[in-house]
Amino acid sequence: MSEYQLRQISKLAALRLFFVLVIALQLASSPVLAAGKTGRYSVDPQQSVIHIYTGKAGIMRRFGHRHIISAVDISGDVFFQPGADSYARLVLTPESFVVDEPAARAAAGKPFQSDVKEDDRLRTRKNMLSDALLDVKNYPEIKVDIELANYDGDMAEFDIGVHLKDQAFSFRIPGALAMEGGTLRASATFDLDHKEIGLKPFSAAGGAIRVAKKLHFDVRILAYLMGEAPS
Repeated sequence: MSEYQLRQISKLAALRLFFVLVIALQLASSPVLAAGKTGRYSVDPQQSVIHIYTGKAGIMRRFGHRHIISAVDISGDVFFQPGADSYARLVLTPESFVVDEPAARAAAGKPFQSDVKEDDRLRTRKNMLSDALLDVKNYPEIKVDIELANYDGDMAEFDIGVHLKDQAFSFRIPGALAMEGGTLRASATFDLDHKEIGLKPFSAAGGAIRVAKKLHFDVRILAYLMGEAPS
């Protein structure tokens, strides 16, 4: 074998080694493969929240308010396995939803800076829980099924199934997923129309004041591997 051929073989071997190292570094930098642990995770109800932001519509909308509904005390489990099906089920209890928490409104920025009187908060909460909307008397829970559809770095896509009252709705949303040891953090922001989850916007004054069709969601879920939650 000539010296030229030996040099070419050496170059090819070096090139192969380079690509192997690049792939290894990519795998090592992946939160799922490098830091995520297989197993069942329990959602932390104190650190998980879904904020739902409403707009206002109608010819008299200037007399209405934008509202923030905060779903707190979220329970559920996440089943995570790198390279395989990973899924979760969350349980929301509308009775625990908080309407227009001052801290949430302050954090939301200018569109939500106006003060909402306590009477307005209570009225909004009553309307939300009524038979016409969430019908909490007959349907005390909302169940949300989640499947991890795609994952690349810390970016993810989730397939969502919502069981609201006696109906089921499904859609896909973009989000983020971060794994570190026994800690899982998932987040997503997205918009949905009321009708996409089987609801009709609340209205008053013959429709002159009503909630806008579009709802904006901001989801933050924190879960710990069973047995590894901080004390």
